[in-house]
Amino acid sequence: MSTLAKLVAGMRSSWRMTAAWQGHDEGKLAMQVRGFAVWDCGPLGYWHRELPGEPILPGQVDDTTPLKLVRVDPKQVWQLITDLLPVEEEFAAEPVVA
Repeated sequence: MSTLAKLVAGMRSSWRMTAAWQGHDEGKLAMQVRGFAVWDCGPLGYWHRELPGEPILPGQVDDTTPLKLVRVDPKQVWQLITDLLPVEEEFAAEPVVA
């Protein structure tokens, strides 16, 4: 049995987290989005789905899209969660109301 087949057979859950905020891109207001996906494969551990990367947009994935899973420990899962949160500089400046 292949490793992928073992992961799928042992999967307890699959989940994604996404953060979105009003930020900026090249000086213009723009929505910013970051996310990740994890497979919980029970005794086989946690696996971060690096490809296709999150967030996945409609039409972005088809049967030729590569799949890349990387084993991670629980500490790395918590790091993925905290890395989602934007730092202060990533937020758009509040517009001045006259």
